[in-house]
Amino acid sequence: MTTQLRVKIKDSVFPIRIKGARYHNGDELIVDKKDFSDKMMEIVEEVKQDLEFEALKEKAKELKIKSYTKMEKEELQAAVEEKLAEESE
Repeated sequence: MTTQLRVKIKDSVFPIRIKGARYHNGDELIVDKKDFSDKMMEIVEEVKQDLEFEALKEKAKELKIKSYTKMEKEELQAAVEEKLAEESE
């Protein structure tokens, strides 16, 4: 599990792309520590990790649940439980 940071794109930086998404001056986003660049970003805060939620994401990935990265914790929990129920039938 990697440390995540909430960052803000620095002023006077051209629009940048991170994992296919485009970000402009002043935009805030969450990046993995390995993707952090002090030339282009400033740290706003370190994001606290929810270990249970991270475990759910891993399980969803194993189960090949579509769009699991966009789901909230409760929604993801329900999707994982539903998929496990389908597979046990």
